[in-house]
Amino acid sequence: MNHICSPEKVVWQYSAKSGSVKYHFSSIYADLAESKKSHGSGQNSAIEKLQGNQQLCQVKMDRQMEAYCYLAMAMIIAGSAVVAGKIIVSDIPIFLGAELGIAFSLPFLLFPALRRRKAPWPSDRKTHMILFGQGLCGVVLYRVFMFWGLQHTSATTAGLIGSTAPVLIAFLAVLLLREKLPGSRLAGAACVSIGIIAMNIMPFLENAAEAGATLLGNCLVLAAILCESLFSVMSKL
Repeated sequence: MNHICSPEKVVWQYSAKSGSVKYHFSSIYADLAESKKSHGSGQNSAIEKLQGNQQLCQVKMDRQMEAYCYLAMAMIIAGSAVVAGKIIVSDIPIFLGAELGIAFSLPFLLFPALRRRKAPWPSDRKTHMILFGQGLCGVVLYRVFMFWGLQHTSATTAGLIGSTAPVLIAFLAVLLLREKLPGSRLAGAACVSIGIIAMNIMPFLENAAEAGATLLGNCLVLAAILCESLFSVMSKL
């Protein structure tokens, strides 16, 4: 996909990264016209600067697209984990399933980390507390709440509740990181909230006798997604 950057944005990004003088859209072409009248070398220099700005903008967009692809892959893996968790909890106790999952995944994380380590491990207290919080929320509590909730609700419902993760991350980013929440995200959060309410009301309309267990499962899955969202937000602290 080709991205087109406006001259104003290109020039601004170049000046912010290189520390050179900030030009506006009109002044760039005024300089080009002036340099064309005076001497050809000045024109070539201005054109080269403009081309360099375009390259910087393209590199930034490529990095953003790469990040979006990684996030999409992560969500696909998380969605498949819900289905696998539903299969696991039907035969294995909750805590045993969580422990086995951590034990099997540890070699795939530990060995590459030790092999690619190029700098000493961080020793400050803040980093240790963040890592402890991420391990507690994103690994232990997430698995326990998810497996526990899947015992009382379906994998389809759990997957739909899992789609609330971006909304929870946005709200936690506002509270913990002081990020601004635009109106479009507020509208999306309202739609997600309405969907969750409707999802929890439907079991009472279909079968009131089993609705209590389904509601408990949905709340536990939502707690697991909240822990996962805390894990993501802690990565930015």
